[in-house]
Amino acid sequence: MDVCFVVRLEPRLPDTVTWLCRPERTAPNSLPRPCPQTWKSDVVVDLVCYRKHGHNEIDEPMFTQPLMYKAIKAKKHSRELYAEQLLREGTFTKVRQTWEESRLVIGFTPGYRKYLALLAAPVRRAPVPRFG
Repeated sequence: MDVCFVVRLEPRLPDTVTWLCRPERTAPNSLPRPCPQTWKSDVVVDLVCYRKHGHNEIDEPMFTQPLMYKAIKAKKHSRELYAEQLLREGTFTKVRQTWEESRLVIGFTPGYRKYLALLAAPVRRAPVPRFG
């Protein structure tokens, strides 16, 4: 009989996701984790996710799923939760958190500038053939 472990995770807990997916790490609570190296079986990671702003630009989730999206709107962003956790644990200081966030923004800035330049560039159209 084949056995397959199914682990359901919430991606808002990045340490748990990282812990499960990296075989060289030990468990935070010293329990063996269900990974192929330990149990010699397959593992399915079920990430329980949601889209904070709906499925596309036309969808208004507060109209289609008002109760669910009211609860989602009240939740903090994953980045904020993780930053609070790191500050609580003493892993990061407030200065380090600010530095990491600004480093991330600086890393995205060149690509964002290229994107803005593309938006501002005039659209060139192929000439339309004229008949008779």
